[in-house]
Amino acid sequence: MSATVEDRVLLLLSIKEKGKFIDFNHIAEKVIRDEKGKITPHQLRQVIDKLISEGLVKAER
Repeated sequence: MSATVEDRVLLLLSIKEKGKFIDFNHIAEKVIRDEKGKITPHQLRQVIDKLISEGLVKAER
């Protein structure tokens, strides 16, 4: 079983210091690389928005 895009985003965020600002481009660079280009920045934004709406990620815009 391979990791989903959601898994990759949550893993990246989980290793960051609590309260630390994480730039979208930083996450996008790593996830798109790990997904070997099979996801676009727009699709990744949709995944992150879904995680935010589920309460798994907190966003400050």
